[in-house]
Amino acid sequence: MLILALLNLAHATPEGSARYLPPAANTAAEDGAASTWVNPANLGFDPDPSFGLWYTQDLQTAELRQFALASSTGNGSLGVFMNGNEDGEAWWGLTTGLSIALPENLKMGVNGTLNIPGQGAGTLGTWDVGLGYRPFPFLGLGAAVHNLGSASLHPLIETSYTAAMVVRPFGDLLELGAEYGRIDQEQSLLDTFGAQVRLRPIPGLVLRAEIDDSMAWGAGLEIYYDGAGFGGYVGQSLNSATGYLITGDPNERLSFSQNRVPVFELAQRFPYQPVTSLFSADPSESYLHLLDRLRDTASDPNVQGVVLEIENPSFNFAQVQELTEIILEIREADRPVIAWIGGEVDNAAYLLASACDEIHLHPAGELTVLGLSAQVRYLKGALDLVGAEPQFSRRSDYKSAVEAYTNTGASEAAAEQLKELLDTMQAELVAGISKHRGLDKEAVQALIDSGPLLAQEAIDGGLIDGLTYKSDLEEKLEETFEGSIELDDSYHTRTDTSGWAASKQIAIVYIEGPIVSGESTPGGLLSGVSTGSDTVVEALQQAADDPAVQAVVLRVDSPGGSSYASDEIWHAVRELQKEGKPVIVSMGGVAASGGYYVSASADAIYAEPTTITGSIGVYGGKLSLGGLYEKVGVTHEIHTRGRMAAMYSDVRPMDPLEFEALDKLVGDIYRQFKEKVAEGREMQPEAVEAVAQGRVWSGRAAVENGLVDELGSFQDAIERARVEAEIPEGAEVQLISYQNGRGLLGDVAPEIIRAQLEAQLPNGLPGAEWASLIRLADEPVLAMLPWLIEVK
Repeated sequence: MLILALLNLAHATPEGSARYLPPAANTAAEDGAASTWVNPANLGFDPDPSFGLWYTQDLQTAELRQFALASSTGNGSLGVFMNGNEDGEAWWGLTTGLSIALPENLKMGVNGTLNIPGQGAGTLGTWDVGLGYRPFPFLGLGAAVHNLGSASLHPLIETSYTAAMVVRPFGDLLELGAEYGRIDQEQSLLDTFGAQVRLRPIPGLVLRAEIDDSMAWGAGLEIYYDGAGFGGYVGQSLNSATGYLITGDPNERLSFSQNRVPVFELAQRFPYQPVTSLFSADPSESYLHLLDRLRDTASDPNVQGVVLEIENPSFNFAQVQELTEIILEIREADRPVIAWIGGEVDNAAYLLASACDEIHLHPAGELTVLGLSAQVRYLKGALDLVGAEPQFSRRSDYKSAVEAYTNTGASEAAAEQLKELLDTMQAELVAGISKHRGLDKEAVQALIDSGPLLAQEAIDGGLIDGLTYKSDLEEKLEETFEGSIELDDSYHTRTDTSGWAASKQIAIVYIEGPIVSGESTPGGLLSGVSTGSDTVVEALQQAADDPAVQAVVLRVDSPGGSSYASDEIWHAVRELQKEGKPVIVSMGGVAASGGYYVSASADAIYAEPTTITGSIGVYGGKLSLGGLYEKVGVTHEIHTRGRMAAMYSDVRPMDPLEFEALDKLVGDIYRQFKEKVAEGREMQPEAVEAVAQGRVWSGRAAVENGLVDELGSFQDAIERARVEAEIPEGAEVQLISYQNGRGLLGDVAPEIIRAQLEAQLPNGLPGAEWASLIRLADEPVLAMLPWLIEVK
């Protein structure tokens, strides 16, 4: 450890006392591990894991005079300290703290300390109580009482009272603090006054200074690198030195070089929210966090370029287009982006790589950019063989999900919309490759038609720039960047919660996977990703009640699901808008049927050109399995009290009256769906009907038909939210998200277990997707996309 021999303030903690105080610490400003000693209430402002180590050494005798160690996570902390005295005896203390959140960004905290004096006085217990209030990102107030319960315990245990204020006129750049204290001594009360300054002139460097009413002063600095900070302090007392090691923002580093090259490994699924797992201690990275990290490289002065290692990532076409926009922004900032491709190289993976300056392929690799195909499975023949009878009502012809059970092939309407979707996506694929690689569209299509392409064929066709093993990549990069480079595969991977919440926030609410009633599930071995209406409604209500939230962005990547659950979310969106808070929708790969239902009333809707959306329609019904039961020797008796009581029984088909009741229900929900679209999109009923009928549209076509406002990314939706909320350009805006629940087994499972599970599931559906669809089994009417689409 590097020991910084810097000096302690004259009015530092008295030798042998029951309290440790870090240098230049303000009761209203200090958070993280340091708040263990300063104000336990402030633990709640910065829940990230943190660590602090402080020590003081006598310059004349080289003896350790003071020592303190603390760690915090969530709203709690643990600490130990030692204060020495001239007799060589040590006073030890063990401390544990807890912060409790109160309304309106007010925190209350309490510390319990077990004191172990060195004079054989036994153990002594004391308490600290604190309050912290940060109503604005530029103002904080704090108060603390230390050593409660100290009366007659020990002469060196003194109760003290502190009140403080901190002003941050330029955010993290400058903090100005003032503090008043009163120490309850045996025969008198001692009043103290002090002022503190904390200056962060550049990332990774912090300067501290303070002065008290006796004109005793001190100044020091902290140097950070990847979140670890070394600090020290010099003051008027020349008989001791203080140094410390603390943690801070994990992305904070003092650096004057520009040779950093972040490496992004794109070889897995990126969920919309990070998910922990039984098999992994760390949460998987979220898709939106990946976007933020990539976007950071465009403005980071220490970044020279970017490397993307692409190995069979799980992105849909809309996400690829979103990522491509960021890659182009990085290139426009004069930072080359290099792609290395290994493993399977499908359509989406190559389209993403094509946006980079250079593409290197593994020498044993090949390009399987084969264009798009769609395979639809029809079960009617199999159902007839086993005696199962499908009965479904739908609105309208394009709502073709039921055709998997009622038809042996696609209807004219279903074939028409599927053809148009494939045409649109294929055109986007060819146009993207053509633009990025500087090739004619006809040449790109010819290369696709002649695939799969061997490595040398891909080079000859202009699709690849070189063949490189992953182990040789760094050498190739040094040629590209003309000098030594620092490859960084953990660039901004760790996140830090600021202890200062912005007064203006935009909340992000996720709608991913099938929409179901109840709570959301994040996905895992035994549960698929789904969005529960209860979870989303609660999040929207939180956003409505939080005065700091100015607008909400709904990130929708869902094929729909329960019509009832979709309507619950739609109503919560409308209630939020009544509070004067705009709602902007950012559509991902798919936002159709129920996914469009929940989006319909938004103030603005953004989609990518290949987003699958629309599908304004519903269907409902059942499979009657009576014939199957008879074939296997199973018989049933049905006893009812009510004419329609058994209409949903799987033993027999619905009679005409029961089917008429179902059809009426489906028709009424379809009517409500169209009315909500007409209201939200300000369209005439006839215009809605023309683009409804269950028909699926691409994002580009949806803009032309008035179902979507703009083609744009998640970042475009955030900017629109800022504008709609009338937040001035340049004002500090904080993005917050409301986390879904986490499953027992999380999102990451051993591939062998997942493969075994998928092999036993019908229809070839991935295990997680099938598990999420099971939650829709009891829904009588669905607003859901006809297909599960995965573009590779």
